[in-house]
Amino acid sequence: PVDDATLRLIGPSRFPASAVGPSGEKDLQLRAGAWTLFVTSPKHGVQQRDLVIEESDASLVEVTVVLQPPEAGSASLALRVVDPTGAPVSGAEVLLDGQSYGTTSTGGTMVLAGLDSGVRALALRGPRHRPVDDLALELTDGAQEHVLTLGWLPGSVRFSARDSVAPVPDATLRLTGPLTVPPLPLGADGVALTTVDAGAWQASVTSPSRGLAGRAFTVTPDDDRLIEVDVLLTGGSGDADLDVRVRDPRGQLVDGAEVKLDGEAMGDTIDGLVSLRSLDAGTRTLEVTEPAYATAKRSVKLGSSLSTVDVALGWGVGAVEVSVTGPDGPVSDAVVRVAGASELPPLPVYPDGTRVLALSPGSWQVLVTSRSSGVAQQAVVVPDRAVLTPVAITLEPVGDGDVSLLVRVVDEDGKPVPGARVRVGGADATTTPAGATITPDLTPGPTTVEVAADGFQGWSGDVVLAEGTREQIVALSYVRSQVTVQARGPDGAPLDAEIRVEGPDEVAPATTGADGDAMLALRPGSWTVITTTADRGTGRATLTVPPGGAPAAIEVRSTGERRVETTGTTVVIKETVPFDFDQATLRPESGPILEEVANALLSRPDFVKVEVQGHSDRVGGVAYNYELSTRRAEAVVAALVALGVPPERMVARGYGATRPLVPEVDDATAAQNRRVAFEVVERSAP
Repeated sequence: PVDDATLRLIGPSRFPASAVGPSGEKDLQLRAGAWTLFVTSPKHGVQQRDLVIEESDASLVEVTVVLQPPEAGSASLALRVVDPTGAPVSGAEVLLDGQSYGTTSTGGTMVLAGLDSGVRALALRGPRHRPVDDLALELTDGAQEHVLTLGWLPGSVRFSARDSVAPVPDATLRLTGPLTVPPLPLGADGVALTTVDAGAWQASVTSPSRGLAGRAFTVTPDDDRLIEVDVLLTGGSGDADLDVRVRDPRGQLVDGAEVKLDGEAMGDTIDGLVSLRSLDAGTRTLEVTEPAYATAKRSVKLGSSLSTVDVALGWGVGAVEVSVTGPDGPVSDAVVRVAGASELPPLPVYPDGTRVLALSPGSWQVLVTSRSSGVAQQAVVVPDRAVLTPVAITLEPVGDGDVSLLVRVVDEDGKPVPGARVRVGGADATTTPAGATITPDLTPGPTTVEVAADGFQGWSGDVVLAEGTREQIVALSYVRSQVTVQARGPDGAPLDAEIRVEGPDEVAPATTGADGDAMLALRPGSWTVITTTADRGTGRATLTVPPGGAPAAIEVRSTGERRVETTGTTVVIKETVPFDFDQATLRPESGPILEEVANALLSRPDFVKVEVQGHSDRVGGVAYNYELSTRRAEAVVAALVALGVPPERMVARGYGATRPLVPEVDDATAAQNRRVAFEVVERSAP
């Protein structure tokens, strides 16, 4: 274990930096959303992962980081590992020159910095995936990104059982097919991942609480896709079977189309087919949806025999098919990026070199990269009507001794910067809305790359170009605005205050001078400015910093009275938080005290986790008091979240009457015991 590691998380909120500890392990509870995780060690450098926490996923997300001794180079490698559908691969071990750097997490990414330049051997080992061995990467100074596709082991199948609202925890899977497979409990999350032989299979899922349902599926030899079999348990156990086959307007099978019966999702097509078993007979409403196609809806009558329905989908608005070819035909290892009204993650093409996308109408840039065949980009206008827009891209690899450089320019959040001015070896270019430009016909050897963009600090760096197509990622820093924060009391008098800001970046706290003013350098975006004084309370104001770096000023007035005190383990409030009688509804007059509590918590990032406690008097039953005090604690947490406190930093807990503040002998002492309290349960170094 690495005992000096520090963990930072940036996502829907900014989680305070905290020590991992001597065990090298740390448990966290995060809300749903996309997070970026940084693990930093003075002895071993830094690594980065992306996490995607799904709202409905109750499973444990594990992040394994192996910190190798730091190298002396200035190369950076960003890996994005996806399966053949473009979905991120979690748990893929990354080895560079035979050394493990840990595994990808739910976001499928890993970023390694401070690497030595040169040709490095990359290997990937994924759970139930085909390994990638000794892939040669030539690292140069600066950042590179590589999107790598891991195929699944043949016969990989993911089963899930759910009812209309949640996973079914008591479900058992039984498989009938070429071999005998023992019954498999699906577990608390209703999910199981296994591998089966090629052939036709029947999956039956039974639940004591939710009845019986089934799916049929076929595994083809040497298939590198994950077959996903979703089973919906509705409480019935009918004897009707239904096969739904879905095709596009050209007659080609459509994978991944969602099939619904009577509004309930029954699963996605596999090789264009969904085979449903043990359905209730009768007239049912069938609906088939896929983002690139128009929704099809029809009525089907199910009886005691097998019913087969063929569904032909029409093109939807925004349907685009990218076809990538090279001198030898379709390019199967191409990766497609698109930028326009929104940004999509990089997607691998299908084995035939195509990829069907669903884009909004408007102008888009399509950027295609291939390790074997080079790079190209093309503009496309997606019409506002239901037609397929073909985008044919031909990759022409550079010849022997030639060099082509792809420069991708991104901002501090990793988003493309269009219109950036790029100079490479004396040649000028401008990035497209995809934030990229291709400079061909360069000479091997050292050269200088210069990048400038409005609202950003300029960048210049030397790179060594070798034969073939190279990629350089340039991350530009915003020009900061000098913002004057004016800390004032209720009467407008200057205050000696500590200044903290919450926004799109981490900014060190500042203190005002005798004039009550402090200067902060802030990047563009929305900011909350909080002032804290020793005896005049706290203040709060919001500020939007526009791009361009123009100076700005904001006045923040304090409440004039300090009603919240923070210590090493507690947040003490000097007045009660008022609720409606016998309810968990906060009264309007609770706003000022809760705003000051929020300001205090945001001003103490070392308070990693705070328990918001609800306490009651002895009036009423034990169970009722526990329930009411819990709901009141949850109401306070919700109010503090609305005031900007990340929910990851709080936990609500009701104690009922088990922790009285004073002996309860009359109405006055009972009122003292009805309260909300705050206790710091995890603290990092300030």
